[in-house]
Amino acid sequence: MNKVQVQSRLNSEIYQQLKAFMTEKGLSEATAIEAIMSSYFADRPQAGLTEQLTKIEQELSDLKRHVLAIRFHA
Repeated sequence: MNKVQVQSRLNSEIYQQLKAFMTEKGLSEATAIEAIMSSYFADRPQAGLTEQLTKIEQELSDLKRHVLAIRFHA
């Protein structure tokens, strides 16, 4: 796997949290950042699924209203 070097600046509070994470997990800075980002991106598809589920629920609710409207107007 190819690796790309990334450079960034963190505020001191976030950096202290990163250092605590590194100590807790016994990781180097690069490995800790990679683990955090991997976890973040692994969770992203769930956010998309949640949005899709919300949309489907809304469409189902709309469909129920239409069915009831047709039923009571017939």
